[in-house]
Amino acid sequence: MIEIEKSFTDGKTAFKGKSYKDLLRSYLVLRLCCFDTFANNAYKIFTGVHGVVGTRLFEVLFKPTVYANFIAGDSKADILWTAKRLSKSGLMPLISPMLEDSPDAKGFHREMYARNKEVIRESIEICSMVENANGPKCLAIKLTALIPAQIMADLTEKLGPEQNISTENISQLSEAFQAGDLEIVTSLQLNQEEKERIVGAIPILMWLGEECLNKNVSVYIDAEFTQFQPGVRLLALTLINIFNRKHQTIWNTYQCYLRATEDQVKEDTELMDALGAKWAGKIVRGAYMQYERNRAKELGTSDPVHATYTDTSSAYNRTIEYLMEGKNRGKSWRFIIASHNQESILKACSLFKEFNVQDDVYFGQIAGMGEGISCGLAQSGFNVFKLVPTGSVEEVLPWLSRRMEENKGMMAGAERDRVIIFQEIKRRTIRI
Repeated sequence: MIEIEKSFTDGKTAFKGKSYKDLLRSYLVLRLCCFDTFANNAYKIFTGVHGVVGTRLFEVLFKPTVYANFIAGDSKADILWTAKRLSKSGLMPLISPMLEDSPDAKGFHREMYARNKEVIRESIEICSMVENANGPKCLAIKLTALIPAQIMADLTEKLGPEQNISTENISQLSEAFQAGDLEIVTSLQLNQEEKERIVGAIPILMWLGEECLNKNVSVYIDAEFTQFQPGVRLLALTLINIFNRKHQTIWNTYQCYLRATEDQVKEDTELMDALGAKWAGKIVRGAYMQYERNRAKELGTSDPVHATYTDTSSAYNRTIEYLMEGKNRGKSWRFIIASHNQESILKACSLFKEFNVQDDVYFGQIAGMGEGISCGLAQSGFNVFKLVPTGSVEEVLPWLSRRMEENKGMMAGAERDRVIIFQEIKRRTIRI
């Protein structure tokens, strides 16, 4: 473990795919991210500046700086170039178009859903062109980019406060999706309007699974706000049951800052085993913590989030240990340990050895952050993905701002990144 930890500070290896100019930009951007005032108010600052200077000048300022540090771009050429650059450091891209609905569940216009489908179709095509020698070709999306959030809200209400999902729920929905008829779903007590909404969404959901299966691309269903997440989870498990018979095409995402998640991972792996489907998941800490706490306070309900960062870390580590132990017992599960927390990563590395895990387990960090950790893991023989957000400036602003505001632990990692980048800049400057 000492050698692995040392590799996290090897800037020469971590940044061999970056130019001197890229390093200078990264250093300045991450330095800015380390200021709490900026991180806590990023969206207000970005939109405020945009309102003052206008779209064109804002993009001139934003695209070569913050955008370029974290976002792959919004064209096929830009995204493939990013994938090629990552491969120089032994890393694999997890392409993620930044398309999502807002928490008010009003939904996009029909034209926007059609546009989003085309963006996702192009993203699947790009994924299929990427050469990942040590892992699946991956895409991450939110279901609210393709279907109305109200569908997930409806399903969440039907599941109730306990969020219990049964094999009957999944089996009936799976049969209904393949038949295009919700009348056979009796376990959820859906009314006619709710059935019609889901029936309208079935073609696009089945298209997503079939398109990814045919292109040999794995799609990660990202987590969403808690008023939608139980419904997202039910739909994700239904798609896993349909499409993950031979290969792990559909993956679900689990946010460990939520108190219920640790048990849900255990429940879902058992459900998929019982149904004969291959479970796959992305294990994250989470991205909506402050929003969820504020919403619980406004509604007068219990806080769904763990009380402290330490509690979240403990739940995260226990979840990874449970999954590693399952791999040791011969389970066909496949999962990605998506974390910037060095302690959790080192613990997971030790579990690889303890449980003799050989394959189907990956690490993941966000592009533009944790570069030392990512490259150190890759150099130590682990398979590592970098989440590569894609989209226009307007599309990525909410995601980027939320990451800065919500993930204070990740921002602490940005401070470590900044030190490593500075050391590499100094090394290259002296060499010149």
